[in-house]
Amino acid sequence: MKKLILQAMLFGIFVMALPAAELDELNARRDALLAPAVLAEIGAADPLLGEWLAAQKRILANLEQAVRSDAEQAGSMKADYEYLLDRLAGEIEHAKTVPAIDESKVFNVKAFGAKGDGSADDGEAIRKAIAAASADTTGRRTVFLPRGRYLVRCIGPESGNLKLDKLRNLRIAGERGTEILLPGPLDVAVRILDCDNVGLKNIAFTYLKPPYTTGRIVGFPADDVMRIEIDPGMAAPTDPMFRQAQTKGLMRFYTPEVIPGSLRPFLSSVAPHQGAPEVTKVDDRTYDFKVNSFTPVSKHYAKGSHVAFYARTYGNHAVNNANSTRTRLENLTLNTSSAMAVLNNASDRPFVVNCRIEALPGSFVSTSADGIYMRNISLGGLVRGNIVRHVGDDFMNIHSYVFPAVKAEGKTLYVKAKDWNLRNFAPGRRLGLLRTSAGQNGIAKEVRITAIEPEGELLKVTLDGGFGRIVTLEDTKGMPDMLILPDNQNHGMVVTGNRFEDGVSRFLAGGRNWLFMDNTVVDSLHHSYFMNLCPETVGRNGFEFVTPRNVELAGNRFETAAKTLFRFGSSANAEREADHSIPSASHIRVADNDIEITGSSNLPLIRINGVEFLTFTGNRISAAAPQGGPLFEREGGRELELGGNFVTGNLKR
Repeated sequence: MKKLILQAMLFGIFVMALPAAELDELNARRDALLAPAVLAEIGAADPLLGEWLAAQKRILANLEQAVRSDAEQAGSMKADYEYLLDRLAGEIEHAKTVPAIDESKVFNVKAFGAKGDGSADDGEAIRKAIAAASADTTGRRTVFLPRGRYLVRCIGPESGNLKLDKLRNLRIAGERGTEILLPGPLDVAVRILDCDNVGLKNIAFTYLKPPYTTGRIVGFPADDVMRIEIDPGMAAPTDPMFRQAQTKGLMRFYTPEVIPGSLRPFLSSVAPHQGAPEVTKVDDRTYDFKVNSFTPVSKHYAKGSHVAFYARTYGNHAVNNANSTRTRLENLTLNTSSAMAVLNNASDRPFVVNCRIEALPGSFVSTSADGIYMRNISLGGLVRGNIVRHVGDDFMNIHSYVFPAVKAEGKTLYVKAKDWNLRNFAPGRRLGLLRTSAGQNGIAKEVRITAIEPEGELLKVTLDGGFGRIVTLEDTKGMPDMLILPDNQNHGMVVTGNRFEDGVSRFLAGGRNWLFMDNTVVDSLHHSYFMNLCPETVGRNGFEFVTPRNVELAGNRFETAAKTLFRFGSSANAEREADHSIPSASHIRVADNDIEITGSSNLPLIRINGVEFLTFTGNRISAAAPQGGPLFEREGGRELELGGNFVTGNLKR
């Protein structure tokens, strides 16, 4: 107990076991809220919502167990429990009071002039149909696109090709064979802003021109120059789309050798986020790329290597869903995007179901896209039955931004107004302190916001309790302490039944109180690890996410993962090296997964750094080829259960 109290004092957390009566009250409320009769009633009217609600029982049961086992974090986890129950109660009430959309009552876009012939611009006709459905009071709340190919041009850089703004209770639905064509390689297909209960289903979104070009290295005229021959039919790297992109060029390199029976390379690498290369034309198909990193380039890349060069931006997400609630994306196909295929930003309870996100199937080319991105979400949704493949950065991301205070005075903070989304940064919300100045990424203390007042470019934030002495931007030129909204942790997200395949990608996983169950991961290449369940690097002006907590990974199948499959825990930031004595992930359960490793690796299968309350048990692990690395590599951490796994093949114990 003395050790626990000392640790708690170090992290600024007051240790007190949660009274059993308080937990019993929460459990009773949970059992009433998610009673079988309630789930049956809602599931009959809305099967997806019923499925998501049923999974919350498992999340809350895990949370109950975590509260019982961890006195240090019990108060914070109780607040998570109360928050989730409040939000679930609101969703159940909404389901009972807002009638389901009758998708048989439609506005047909062809009645508004749409041709669906693949050549006429049908954007205006579709927008007119959306406006009519939005204004209708007779129950016709579905815009229907019959089978056909609908060309939709972008109407402005901030609007996207289809902009859905401040809409309520609306569906846009196609049928088998409905396709929306996007002529611009950097177009935003759908922009959803400030909407509630808006959905799209049964539509294939097809980019007519990919936002990248490909080729192969044919020589090295200088140490910082590679000569590349562009593949037939691909865009010249001097195409205007590359000039329009931001200055962070992104290139990927692939070995000429491929996996037998496929076009997938044995190895791939990435030169990300460097300054855009200087491109000079040599002849009609040959160009010199002068780069400012990885020099001499001949040391890192060989003649014959495949190259993909991207028109990289951070704004051309295929589906940009922001500040919305209850968004549904069902049975959509997205063939490419050079940023994020589906971005959910500060949009609660998004459902992404049975969608197909991919670039060029059967090819070594992957887009530079993230697949599904969750950012600053308070209530997580359902990600189920999707195929996410050929993406080049990350299959899926779960992030929550952290930012520093400019200055602090007792119970008052001053923060930059532009940092915070005021939809979530509001009175009544929890605000957490991360002592990142000391290398800690776990929340040291939580208080509540009582008032927010604008003062020029700053916000004056009044709290119900003080954080004590904190390091602000005003105090230091180095790493300040960071602030985060503990409610913005994607609570309650369910990721199930998906297939993540043939990427050069990772799963960057922050957030709290969510499930990753019954998914399949096949042939994840390039990155040295698949799932990064820990904080990412934080810089002076803040960046992304905090210590993950109460996450369950169960019943999944991982194939051909010749790499570190799970990297649990790390607490580095831009000013300090990782300190594995500081907790950086807690209450993680990995159970009953099938892990089949092909290929050899000198990496540990599971890397554990500074993790508390990790259970890794009941997993079936096999390796066909000898592995140079151990099964577990561990530094720091406590309360670990690593036994009860069935291990066969060429694995070090």
